[in-house]
Amino acid sequence: MDDLIKDMLSALFGFDTAKLGELQKSLSDYNTTAYDLVTNLHASAVVPVSSVVIAIILVLELARNATHIEGDQQMGVKIIAGTMFKSALLIIAAQNSTMILDAINEVSSAIITGLGAVDAPSAGSLPEGVADEISNAGNVDKAGVLMLLIIPFLIALAAKLVVQVMVIFRFAELYALSAFASLPIALLGHPDTKSMGVGYLQRYASVGFQGATLMLAVKLYAALTEVSDISGLADDQSLSSWIVGNYVNLLLAPITLMILVGASGRIAKAVVGQ
Repeated sequence: MDDLIKDMLSALFGFDTAKLGELQKSLSDYNTTAYDLVTNLHASAVVPVSSVVIAIILVLELARNATHIEGDQQMGVKIIAGTMFKSALLIIAAQNSTMILDAINEVSSAIITGLGAVDAPSAGSLPEGVADEISNAGNVDKAGVLMLLIIPFLIALAAKLVVQVMVIFRFAELYALSAFASLPIALLGHPDTKSMGVGYLQRYASVGFQGATLMLAVKLYAALTEVSDISGLADDQSLSSWIVGNYVNLLLAPITLMILVGASGRIAKAVVGQ
């Protein structure tokens, strides 16, 4: 029971950032099977549709620009040449759409790596005197402490589970978005559909940067809930009274993590202007 109480208290003020190390991985390294699946799907199903979209956009651009020629052959040649050059760039961009997404991933991975290298305040150790008092407390006192700690401990456990789920869901969403990479890029070629392509890139960037904001949330959690903020155990103070006296801080710690994790998605969207 002693170790159980110590582990529950330590869990309220610590998060193993090594578990977030997977955020630094590329899509191909995180899950090779999923990466190959979306790559094959993109090549076999999406690229042909993107080619048709580019062809339609080219026809629409030629028809739209033809109205501006008005009998001026020299100007007409320039307009047609510019349209063809624009279409060539669009084709090249669509063919290399995965490289564009990889560049976005590299930027987010670099930020995540930098955040991971920053030392956060150490957390997880118990305040002075608490460990000894746990060992010396009676079974009735220990049972009362367990009852008091169960709620904040479950909240902390749920918050940390949400973080792990968000890491998995982030990669799953990146894989799903990557499967349609060339189609939104093709939509950038026409003024009426340009916003759709820009929105896709913003969404992809926000999902990528959410890995950085998750890492930042965990670092802030360690800084905002340092164990030094919890008062130590007085000489004549029982373990139960110490728990009750610091119960607000014990309950606040996991709630803070939950709020920070929930805000990570909004922060990522704000970074890319979505």
